[in-house]
Amino acid sequence: MASSSKYSREFINSFPDYQESPSAHAAGTARLLRTSGSASAESYTDGKLDESLEARIRKQIQNLLAVLEVEYHIDWNDPSIYTGSSGVAYLYYHLYKNYDVDQKTKQAFLTKSVEIMKKTMKHIKNRAPSFIAGDAGPYCVGAIIFKADKKQDESEKCLKKFMDLFEKIDEDYDEPDEILYGKSGVLYALLFLRKHFGHERILDSMIMKLTKLILRSGQSRGQADGGEPPLMYQWHNKRYLGAAHGISGIIYMLLCVKDDPYIVKHMNDLIKPTIDYLITLKYPTGNFPSSLESSEDKLVQWCHGAPGWIYMLLSAHQIFDEPVYLRTAKECGKTTWERGLLKKGYGLCHGTAGNAYCFLALYNATENPKYLYRAIKFGEWCLDYGKHGARTPDRPFSLYEGMAGTIYFLADLLKPKEAKFPGFQV
Repeated sequence: MASSSKYSREFINSFPDYQESPSAHAAGTARLLRTSGSASAESYTDGKLDESLEARIRKQIQNLLAVLEVEYHIDWNDPSIYTGSSGVAYLYYHLYKNYDVDQKTKQAFLTKSVEIMKKTMKHIKNRAPSFIAGDAGPYCVGAIIFKADKKQDESEKCLKKFMDLFEKIDEDYDEPDEILYGKSGVLYALLFLRKHFGHERILDSMIMKLTKLILRSGQSRGQADGGEPPLMYQWHNKRYLGAAHGISGIIYMLLCVKDDPYIVKHMNDLIKPTIDYLITLKYPTGNFPSSLESSEDKLVQWCHGAPGWIYMLLSAHQIFDEPVYLRTAKECGKTTWERGLLKKGYGLCHGTAGNAYCFLALYNATENPKYLYRAIKFGEWCLDYGKHGARTPDRPFSLYEGMAGTIYFLADLLKPKEAKFPGFQV
């Protein structure tokens, strides 16, 4: 069992941090430290991990998939991406598309994803149209899975079902704005479908419909709070700040559509001043509060805390080219490195794999091998799945809380330049 840190919600990170070798860096090779008893990569060159580490990751993916196959009993009453059947189907699709194995194994992954989605489609209740925790997710994932399996009619049915949900959104749509259940999750669903089916299916007008609603909602709450910042959002009567339920996740999604005319119009009078206000909330540790109502520096996880903020900050730096955003993102990365091996488990939402994605985002934004090294070390932690005394999640095999999410991350770690946090990064 691993040792606890002084913060009590995470284990002590005993991995040595990255030490740069100037000569290796100049040669295009990031030298990575080998820790005692570890099969860590000695080097990372031209998009490939060290062979010994890759072999170890592949072995653990195989082991975890075997456990998933035997022990995961699908609850068809939960079709969601977050904790339900379509999330596991999405994992198998991800392996089919991105995991380098023989064609027979790839086809088996696709077949498994199709089997799960066929049954899932019978249990969707046409509720909230968000991607992660709503019914848009199953329809979106179903559309791409059936398309991959050349089941065009089924794919089109999924698209139509999503469009039917989307059409219910009007000027009076009163759902929250956050990622998991709200309008930002609908916006992600639109961008997901546009990526797979093109602009001709997901029109600019559909994107603008969401951006207007999200900005107007944020203005209303911001004005009610006195106008500083100009945008603010609440969920369950709290002004959450993190990626899953809060403003940093919402702003990140708006930055993902930076060319939308309504976003362009309000980038400098609403969005940028809001980001500038938000970064003043950072604790000296590099972490952020979970909400404006909270003053406790305790949560370092994707859903609440520094790991989830990094995506907004990196996007802001890309758009505005102001050093403060990148500097703050790096500070978030530092506290995630120090406090990100979580007792809650190895999952995406509030687990170590989810935290590791922030290092991959930093790596892809900066090309600094330090962040890849940190992602690899968190990956090594996940290779010892179940051996640290972490808590067993409520849905231990699900995509966002459990084993499926860890497998998804490990597969992405093999191709770090292509890695994206599922349901969040476009």
